[in-house]
Amino acid sequence: MRKYISNGSILGLTHGVSLFLPILMIPLLINRLSLSTYGVIALVQAFLVYIMIITSYGFEVVMAKKVLQYKGRKKNLSKLFTAVNFLRLILFLVAFVFVYTITFYIEQLENYRVFVALMLLSGISYSFNPVWFCTGVERFKLIGMYSLSAPLATLLLTFYFVNSELDIVLYGFIFLMPNLLFTILFNIYLIKRYSLKFLMPRLSFLRVLFRSGMPIFFSSLSTSFYTAFISIVLGIYHSAEAVGIYSVCEKIVRGLASFSKPIIQVFFSRSVLGIKINTLLIVTFVVLLVGLGSGLYFPSFFISFLMPNVSQEAVLVFQVMLPITVFAFMSNMLGYLYFVASDFSLKYMKILLTVSLISIVLSLSIIPLYGLFGAAIVAMISEFLIFLLFFQKYLSRVRG
Repeated sequence: MRKYISNGSILGLTHGVSLFLPILMIPLLINRLSLSTYGVIALVQAFLVYIMIITSYGFEVVMAKKVLQYKGRKKNLSKLFTAVNFLRLILFLVAFVFVYTITFYIEQLENYRVFVALMLLSGISYSFNPVWFCTGVERFKLIGMYSLSAPLATLLLTFYFVNSELDIVLYGFIFLMPNLLFTILFNIYLIKRYSLKFLMPRLSFLRVLFRSGMPIFFSSLSTSFYTAFISIVLGIYHSAEAVGIYSVCEKIVRGLASFSKPIIQVFFSRSVLGIKINTLLIVTFVVLLVGLGSGLYFPSFFISFLMPNVSQEAVLVFQVMLPITVFAFMSNMLGYLYFVASDFSLKYMKILLTVSLISIVLSLSIIPLYGLFGAAIVAMISEFLIFLLFFQKYLSRVRG
């Protein structure tokens, strides 16, 4: 257990810093580019989410399990490493063309074609993202270093070189290059450290990998319909400034919820081995409820720090969205440590697909009428439904 606590502490600390760096970027970009321009950046990042989902294709979790199975077998690891990177590169090329074409139909992005292209091209770094391999070989310090390097470099470069709205294309280039550079460097390290070779696998092996990632892919795609899709609908029917305010609130609550990620990475192999995690889930839920109760008293502080002179509406939106922290955190824990680790990926996918359909209907009916506040309501309801359905399935399994 000491090993898990140590690894969890390392990942938790590095994840906290890597989360804090992009949040520091928010007031910097708003002050130098304007809230409206920041809204354009947030809208493009919502489209980037779809490239990331298509490119990742659920391999982070599924292939980490494969690495655990192949541990110590260099030939199998090499074949897996090559196959995953090859498939993800093909998926990125398809995703980039598809998503970039769609952005041509978004009026708010009409004058930002080069910037949009640079931002979406940063998705290529997800083609070769090494986190899945590091999780499988339990190199958690390496994951921490990788998670910190690009955000830190992006923040420093933005601070020194981005000074006005005219620098938005430069920001797109800054966003692209550190992600790509550090991804290449970490992959070179893994290739040398584990003596990996590029062994082109057979088509049958690629098909098996492709099918194995499909449930998680559709689950992630479903997730986007109550995350990124809300920002896109808000951008289509309302102003870029509204997208900017919503994005700031969402970054905080989903950033806090993403602290489930280091816990999942540490305990995932333990769950795969069939070791029960009931106590971990209960303790986590209690801590989150206490944290939520404390956090409800300080919404105006967070928002005014990130967006000076912001309206009271933004504070209210943040308060509405704050419970997402608890719901999303626990949904992530239950989803990966129970459903995915126990090979219930299809059940996991069906729940997310159901909620995504509800979220699409709510988004298209509520957001055009109620704007920013409507977007917050839809996001909160969607996350609550997922948590409720996950928890119901988990309880029925435990009792059965």
